[in-house]
Amino acid sequence: MKLRSSLFTKIILWMLLNLLILSIVLFGVFNIHFKLNQDSLLRSQSSKQLKTVRHLISYDLENANQKDWDNILKRYSELYEVDFMIVDIKGEVSFGRIFKIPAQVREEILNLNNRNERSGIEPPPELRFKSEFTIRSSEPTLYWMGIDIFINESDKKPVIAYLLAASKSLSGNGLFFDPFPWIILIGFIVFLSIILWLPLARRITRQITEMTKATEHIAKGKFDYKLNQNKNDEIGRLGKAINVMSSQISGYIKGQKRFLGDVAHELTSPIARIQLGLAILENKISESSKSNLQDVTEDVRQLSELVNELLLFSKAEISPGQIKLQPVNIKEVLDRILEREVSKTSEIIAHIEPNLMVVAEPELLARALSNLLRNAIRYAGSDGPIEFLATTKEDKVFIEVRDSGPGVPDHLIDQLFEPFFRPESARTRETGGVGLGLAIVKTCVQSCQGSVRAENLSPKGFMVQISLNKFS
Repeated sequence: MKLRSSLFTKIILWMLLNLLILSIVLFGVFNIHFKLNQDSLLRSQSSKQLKTVRHLISYDLENANQKDWDNILKRYSELYEVDFMIVDIKGEVSFGRIFKIPAQVREEILNLNNRNERSGIEPPPELRFKSEFTIRSSEPTLYWMGIDIFINESDKKPVIAYLLAASKSLSGNGLFFDPFPWIILIGFIVFLSIILWLPLARRITRQITEMTKATEHIAKGKFDYKLNQNKNDEIGRLGKAINVMSSQISGYIKGQKRFLGDVAHELTSPIARIQLGLAILENKISESSKSNLQDVTEDVRQLSELVNELLLFSKAEISPGQIKLQPVNIKEVLDRILEREVSKTSEIIAHIEPNLMVVAEPELLARALSNLLRNAIRYAGSDGPIEFLATTKEDKVFIEVRDSGPGVPDHLIDQLFEPFFRPESARTRETGGVGLGLAIVKTCVQSCQGSVRAENLSPKGFMVQISLNKFS
């Protein structure tokens, strides 16, 4: 198998590509973290915006009386929907809203001021605005941005202070950063990831769905379902293996039935000669020996029934191309069966519309219904009435045969339609049967392009349901 056609290789490559994209996104997310340098690419926009606001506030303060500074800061607070205040180098509020400065913010201001003092350089007003920080406080939970600002108090020398902006929102209502571009970017990354992964995921799931459908058909004994697989990866090879397996199983089953049919056909003539010989011998032996002869005759009769059932079973599954399906009246077929299968010990009730038609082969449908009727009479004929019901749903007709017997153990229901399978309780001479009745029903119904299933009824009883296409 070539490496480039390996499904594992394809998944790994697609995964690496997706991880690369996600890594780029994560790098961008990390870059908007508060503690990154304000000169970083993703922080630069918010830094410029804060510097612009600082410049405007500084200009207004320089051109107003000091008693109006609180109102100026209040006006900017209402405009940007954040709390603006000016604090001194010790972290005490000088102007703006009287606010208790959290310890984390105060410590950050002191650290910046100490750093400036250690530098030994007092920045002139024309070289202002060199210190900036962002931080999140916990008590109360607020997001802070701070930047240095020079203020003139009357005729005194300009002094350095800090302009603080506090907000409950991480974005500071757009002042700290604008989340809208990030939402667009993340949305684009998600969209791109979907575009990259969706074709591969759809291809894999579609192929797995087809394989599931194929195995379901195989489990129902329909081996003509084939997968169209032209790929060389693992899934393509699996599909080809399923096709090969289906063909081999179909060949094994057909060979088995052909063998059974050939054996049964070869046995019919010797059994017929034995029965003829026993009939002649019965007229020539004494009365005391006739009881022994009857036992032998009964054994031969049962052997003859077994051979006949084997012949029916081998002929029941015919290639669909050899069957001519036609409209069949269910009630007419059932009436003929009831006339032939007369039972004095069982009550049989039929609830079938006179004009209900299905698409089937008449003889195969009659054989299936006959076997179901005999099966119900044999195992539950004395427990209550046997019912035939027919209902329609969309383009399907469901024929049900119900009895009031004890049913079968639930764990054995799935095996009832297997050839030669019988529950242990059925293995008696009195009940008879060789375990081919329901197997014949299944092959007859499937040859009519239908399906069959069985289930126990509550509180008691057993039901076999045949599903066929409705003729319309």
